[in-house]
Amino acid sequence: MKTKSLKADIAKKDENDLVAFIRSERETLRTARFGTAGTTIAPKHVRKNIARALTARKAKTA
Repeated sequence: MKTKSLKADIAKKDENDLVAFIRSERETLRTARFGTAGTTIAPKHVRKNIARALTARKAKTA
């Protein structure tokens, strides 16, 4: 999954889709890094990107 398109993807999704999307991303990242479900949810830079995009969304809707 390309990080560049992440922000654009997040902007399009509604809240429920977004939550599901983030969960699925976490799962794929886990399995990609550890082969099985790992302890780390996602690499820190990915978490930051998701958090940043979420706060940007909240600022727009508020």
